[in-house]
Amino acid sequence: MAIKDKGKQVLEKAKYPEIEAQVVKKILEHIKEQGKIGEDIEQIIGRVLHEKEFTGFLNMLEGEIKKVCKLSDVEAEDSATILVTESVSPKVLGQFKNIIAEQSEQPYKKMRLLEALQQSGIYTHMAVKKTIGRRIGYIKELFKIFKEHRAMLYLIQTGVLMLAIAAYLLGSMYDALTVTFTLTDVPAATFDRKIGVILAAMAGFLILFTSFSLIVHHFTSSTIEEERIREVAGKLLEEMNNKK
Repeated sequence: MAIKDKGKQVLEKAKYPEIEAQVVKKILEHIKEQGKIGEDIEQIIGRVLHEKEFTGFLNMLEGEIKKVCKLSDVEAEDSATILVTESVSPKVLGQFKNIIAEQSEQPYKKMRLLEALQQSGIYTHMAVKKTIGRRIGYIKELFKIFKEHRAMLYLIQTGVLMLAIAAYLLGSMYDALTVTFTLTDVPAATFDRKIGVILAAMAGFLILFTSFSLIVHHFTSSTIEEERIREVAGKLLEEMNNKK
């Protein structure tokens, strides 16, 4: 936990321990019903704290934060969300060991706020951004897919090679690309150009088919991962309800 004793005292004065279980339950309910890969846990908690049943606590916490750190109303509100996020994390998010991802990157504005909280004695170190899973960039995912499914890489390479040969036979890269990506015929008066048109069309089929497969794979993988995360949240929520 990144919260110092002073930060814990601020939470206690705002009576956070009394509503912590409710906050945790709301977080799990959100993840269970609509959790998305890459969604910021802090943003989820921010929305939870703005629900009618928690507004009193939020106002109280903001007031306590202002007593120990000179902040604007907006900064105090953001700080309240950060404090609750860090407090909840070890208790709940620790159970999502392979689901919650941590990222050190923070927006400049957020870094300045964290520095102010650190200087006030609320934090021991900079908090990290926590997300539901880790959204992988499309380029990185492409490399991962090509590593796991070599056949797709070979299809793309074959399509590019056929496109290059077609461009040579047609005497024009523009004509080759036109046939490849629009499947539109171009004048083919000679035998070489006819072969070029055929190769360009085949290249288009290979490249477009593989691209479509990659897109489907990307969305399918994300959907499966989100369903897994929601299932875990549902089980944790059920355990909480059974303990009552």
